[in-house]
Amino acid sequence: MSTKKVRIFDNQKRYMKDMLSSDSKRPKGRVQIFDKSSGELLGESDQVTFPENKLHDGPNLIVYSGRTWLMQRAFDQDLVPSSGDASSYISWFGLGTGGATSGDPLDPVVPVATDTDLDTPAIINATDPQCANSGYLHPFDSIVYEQDVANDNQYLISKVTTTIGNNDADGPTGTTFYDLSEAGLWASNTNVAASVDPTSLILFARVTFSTIRKHDEREIVFIWSIYF
Repeated sequence: MSTKKVRIFDNQKRYMKDMLSSDSKRPKGRVQIFDKSSGELLGESDQVTFPENKLHDGPNLIVYSGRTWLMQRAFDQDLVPSSGDASSYISWFGLGTGGATSGDPLDPVVPVATDTDLDTPAIINATDPQCANSGYLHPFDSIVYEQDVANDNQYLISKVTTTIGNNDADGPTGTTFYDLSEAGLWASNTNVAASVDPTSLILFARVTFSTIRKHDEREIVFIWSIYF
């Protein structure tokens, strides 16, 4: 009597992996950074017409703390009772100098999902009453919802624009510049600087990039798109 060996494969795990592949995972983001002359308006047409203005264009990382916060926000239910996280929202932009390797300022260090802060936060403007958390966090210029052509033109893209002006991020006391290499989006209890509760701050996303020297003769525009 002959015996046949039959191999049976369970494709369920493979199917689930395909369904949750990183290529389709959302939310995810894209960060563009543009150099800008003082007072110049930088719109979509400028980005296309003057590509030399672009300093960076690449993905961000939505970190675990941001994803956990988003879950709480979606269901209006705090993970930790009375923490207030469910009522917070993305409201601030931060910068830092710790996003590149020590040996090569043009070589960014890849963010990791467990990040809960920037590596080396930089004071953006401690004298501007519109900046929060002792000047470390800057308000947005605008938030625009856009249609996603890859998803039936549904409104699934939020585009956040932030201008770092001449008087912003010009270096700590005694210096005249910052070598910036990282940025972050933060959720908090409010977008009113004087009313921000520091304990409510949650890092939503972080990006690193080749070092950009910021001084008082330079303005930089960050356009941070989140794809839902």
